[in-house]
Amino acid sequence: METSITRPFKPDSFEKWKELFDALYGQLGTYLRGKFTVSAWSISPVFSSWWLKHLHERGILVDPKDELDWSGRGQHIEYDADEESVIPLQTKKVLGYSPTAIVESVQCRRILLARKTVKCTRRLTKENAVTEVEHLQKVQHSHIVRVVGTYTIRKALAILIYPVADQNLEELMDDVVDLDRDDPRHAKVIMPTFFGCLSRAVTFIHGKNVKHMDIKPKNILVRQSEGNYKVYVADFGIARSYKSAAESFTDNPTSYTRTYAAPEVVMQDIRGYPADVFSLGCVFMEMLASMVSSPKSDQRDNLATIRGIDYQSNTEAVLAWYHYYVERRWSDEEYLPLNRHADDPFFQALQRTLSRLPEVRPLAIDLQRFTSELCCSACGDGPEPFEASIDSA
Repeated sequence: METSITRPFKPDSFEKWKELFDALYGQLGTYLRGKFTVSAWSISPVFSSWWLKHLHERGILVDPKDELDWSGRGQHIEYDADEESVIPLQTKKVLGYSPTAIVESVQCRRILLARKTVKCTRRLTKENAVTEVEHLQKVQHSHIVRVVGTYTIRKALAILIYPVADQNLEELMDDVVDLDRDDPRHAKVIMPTFFGCLSRAVTFIHGKNVKHMDIKPKNILVRQSEGNYKVYVADFGIARSYKSAAESFTDNPTSYTRTYAAPEVVMQDIRGYPADVFSLGCVFMEMLASMVSSPKSDQRDNLATIRGIDYQSNTEAVLAWYHYYVERRWSDEEYLPLNRHADDPFFQALQRTLSRLPEVRPLAIDLQRFTSELCCSACGDGPEPFEASIDSA
């Protein structure tokens, strides 16, 4: 009598059982993924060093399936002192520097990136320097620079950022202020969309419970592509993030750039998102000064003289300048499309951005609403998509 033990094995039976097993296993996996949304990575990851564990605890180290593996070894890498030659980056040129950092353009495969290398010391530790990365990963927007990755080597922390800008807004305004008014590169031609794009970016930042704390022309990058200009909010080095909007009103001592700082920041008083709105209003005033300037009338220089060392000490004089040089000529046809798409509520709100009282200032979302028609075609949530550099094409 033939039993299951003595019955000869048939290959076709094995294949049928295997197909059934694979089908059931696949259905089980789908079911479990639906029930358990937390990956094993977030439950029990294993790290090779305290630094990677530190990045994970701060939410910087993402699941490997979601990371940008620029290095071939992951998104956030620790290189040994003798591994500098294996870092897959080709240095192009120096973009800027400060006492604690140098910024260079580097080629990573076909993408041109900005590398910010911070010299870490006992006063400026890696833990402090990486805070900028923590903020940037929370605010991924088409008008905010994005983090590609980081690496450490010796006592340095390098942060890779995209895109590489041609210049910052201050440099752009310096370049265009002396142009003839009929020049296609004049500020009145290229800057109108900046009002809407920057309003959207700051609204997005505040929506993520982050205060930038250092909005100024030097921290707004400008990139030109096919004749179009696009702006990006950058440098979140002294930014602050919170669990809720209510927690954003603080009075802790903080660094600031005096020229563009709100009164409550200079006084180290309680400050929240309205402090960013004040700084943005100062930037908007300088953009308007560029737009009404000509070779015979440099209104940026005039505005700088009127504001003195900072805006917050001279808001009345700045608003008097605005009424005389900007508001009374705004209906002129040469200021299209700004005066066509930015209605009266925007110009009223713009003046309130410089109020000494934080509660009088408009919200960033109000500025976004009033400038909804003044945006580039690429405005939106989500990070700036990568483009291959011309040199690599």
